[in-house]
Amino acid sequence: MSDWNTVEGAESLRIGKIAERSVVAGLEERGYRINHLAEDPLHYNIGYDVLVNNKRTEIKSNSGVDERGRAYSTCCVEKVTKVGRPIGWSQGKSDRVLFFNRSDRMLYIYEARRLHEWSVGRRTFVKWGADCLLMPWECAEAGYLCKVQL
Repeated sequence: MSDWNTVEGAESLRIGKIAERSVVAGLEERGYRINHLAEDPLHYNIGYDVLVNNKRTEIKSNSGVDERGRAYSTCCVEKVTKVGRPIGWSQGKSDRVLFFNRSDRMLYIYEARRLHEWSVGRRTFVKWGADCLLMPWECAEAGYLCKVQL
């Protein structure tokens, strides 16, 4: 079973695709070269969403705020999906991970290999059935490179 065949998975995919289109448009406006690959469900397991300046890039979306609208000081990083499928960056399938904070439209760019190295052995928690980590939005140890306001 795949995550996107559940009601929650379909909703998460819908929100993620909206955020992904916003990120891609914002990066293109800033001169980044984008090659979009993952629109077809057959490509969802390749481990990345787009090529950005020829780097395999995975885009992850976070609300950035709680239900009361208070900003989170940390980013929730999904490592293993609720059906037990490891996320692409944790398998070496991507070069960059972009964490998009939807509340303030800030994009945090990470080097995937360093993010993976940082995550190994770290305690996870379960959120909506997935194994997740908490990480500061700008965590140099985890491979933070820069941020881009979209």
